Amino acid sequence: MLLRTDLFNTLPFNSAYGAIVTAMDTSNVDTVIVAGKVVKRAGKLVGVDLDRVGAAGRRFARLSRRQARAGRARSSTRACPGTEAVACQTASGCIGEPRFLT
Repeated sequence: MLLRTDLFNTLPFNSAYGAIVTAMDTSNVDTVIVAGKVVKRAGKLVGVDLDRVGAAGRRFARLSRRQARAGRARSSTRACPGTEAVACQTASGCIGEPRFLT
């Protein structure tokens, strides 16, 4: 993880540990590399379709409200079969297409 030290919230930058613990927040995260793959560069997520993530979240919220009204709101978070992503499952099976992760 690469952190920005040139932003106003870290000034004066006289102690890296002190700045990280007491002053930095998510705006200071510039680059994140996971298992050799860049997942955030220049403060922006790489390879994530945020519109699709939002649509999946809205779809899940609608279904959850419907199930709660029907009294069947028993769900847990597990991996859907055949995918690496996590999605909500109910007794009837996977309710989403969590393939928005790349």
